[in-house]
Amino acid sequence: MCLLPFSFLSCEGQYQEISHDDFYDKMQGAWIGQMAGVGWGLPTEFKWTTIIPEDKVPEWKNSMINMQGNDDLYVEMTYSGN
Repeated sequence: MCLLPFSFLSCEGQYQEISHDDFYDKMQGAWIGQMAGVGWGLPTEFKWTTIIPEDKVPEWKNSMINMQGNDDLYVEMTYSGN
């Protein structure tokens, strides 16, 4: 496995490098954030054509984080290490 630093273009237009471990950590954080967002939004999917009224926003439940069977996440499962 190649563990060279990753280069990316920052918001300031400058190239920066981060280590493989930092990149992997950020990628895992983004992935779990997407899982949370998908789980939280699933009860409202395709039910609204406008911004959801505040009183209709689903209440967060810890069980929403376990969305491994959701089709929105299949592509990202390769990054989970399983």
